[in-house]
Amino acid sequence: MHNKQCTLKCNEKYLTVGEPQSCSPETGEWIGAPQLCKLTSCGDLPRRIDEMTNGYTCTDSNRLNSQCRLRCRAGHRHNNGKLTKCDQDGNWEFGSQECEKIPECPLNIEIQGDGITFCNGNKPGSTCDVDCPFGYALEGDSVLTCSKDGDWIGNATCIEPWCDPLGKLTYEFNIIFIHSRC
Repeated sequence: MHNKQCTLKCNEKYLTVGEPQSCSPETGEWIGAPQLCKLTSCGDLPRRIDEMTNGYTCTDSNRLNSQCRLRCRAGHRHNNGKLTKCDQDGNWEFGSQECEKIPECPLNIEIQGDGITFCNGNKPGSTCDVDCPFGYALEGDSVLTCSKDGDWIGNATCIEPWCDPLGKLTYEFNIIFIHSRC
């Protein structure tokens, strides 16, 4: 038993703390404080990869008190729910976070009066300029904006030109003039 060393081997999620113990050649007793296993992590976070999510980004890997946020794929956004956390007991506390599809505004926008739109996209924040046929007047907004909920904000109508019914007729130099407002 002389000159023997005892080293503690800790399980996953734990770290060995302290120096290995030695056996005294004179007394045959262990020398030094015993080593301890100290909890340091929560182990591996379960993979979460699907059509909306692409794993996690963590503040300190899988160590105690690390917080992990879902990574959302393109076209999706984080719902700002509670993050996943490695608690003091070495367990993952799963939060209420999710990835959700970013709403898109419809591509086909009908403007009453045969108006047309020129858009720079259909994601939230995108805009569409409204144009009316020649001679028509635009009533309402000349620019529509895609909201974060996937709806176009703004209202536009193209108003067809109109004329008063035939007004009075006047003659000058044998030419007939029809007075109308158009």
